[in-house]
Amino acid sequence: MDAIVEVIGAIFQFFVYACIYVADICIRAVWFSIDSIRYGYKGALQRNEQRRKDEFTPFATRIGGAVIFFGTVFISLSLLAWWQSHHQQKVDQTERLVDRLAEKYYQQTTEDDPVFQNGPLSEQDAWGQPVRLDTEKSLMGWWIVVSSDGPDGRPSTSDDVEAIRSNWANLEQVGGELAERGSNAIKQKLKGMFSGDDSDQPKEAVVLLAEEGAPAENLPMDDESVATEPNQANAEEKKGWKLPSIKFRWGKKDE
Repeated sequence: MDAIVEVIGAIFQFFVYACIYVADICIRAVWFSIDSIRYGYKGALQRNEQRRKDEFTPFATRIGGAVIFFGTVFISLSLLAWWQSHHQQKVDQTERLVDRLAEKYYQQTTEDDPVFQNGPLSEQDAWGQPVRLDTEKSLMGWWIVVSSDGPDGRPSTSDDVEAIRSNWANLEQVGGELAERGSNAIKQKLKGMFSGDDSDQPKEAVVLLAEEGAPAENLPMDDESVATEPNQANAEEKKGWKLPSIKFRWGKKDE
């Protein structure tokens, strides 16, 4: 901060000295022109030299330079102090605004099922820019941020003004919610296992249905069982035809 003040003072001092030097040259040029017309060139040189000796002494010149320097520093510091005060007033005003809004939305999180609209709000900061609301709901609770872009009007910079509130749930609430989520997940898993297609039903279930006297057309059958049953029936039929023929031969031989 001191370096900035010194730079501003040096620039202002250079500007003042430059103006004084240019003005002095212009005035001397005008007087020399008038003296040249009245007294000639040599007479004008003599009068100009005498005038320079009578105007200022080295001591007066140093005093004048010191006055100009300290006056410049004083004016620069005064302007800088005024600017800082004005800037701080705007920052304080914006801090009060975002703090009030953050507290307002924090109170809403204590209600049942609060709903927030993230993004720019209707309220404006001290620089005429709308403030922004950002909320996030997690397992641990609510996270609320009300922010202003600050003097530069750009988000996510060092001069942003923010107010943060959090409403964390206690361990009992977190545990209850975790248990509820786990229970719901298990119910959905079991529901998916027992509410599938009939083709996925195990063969043991088919046997049980048959024993309970369910109609044959209602029994679930897979393609493999349908394909093998006719072959089994034919095999039994062939075996049955052979048995009587064998018994018949044996009976005839005994006779």
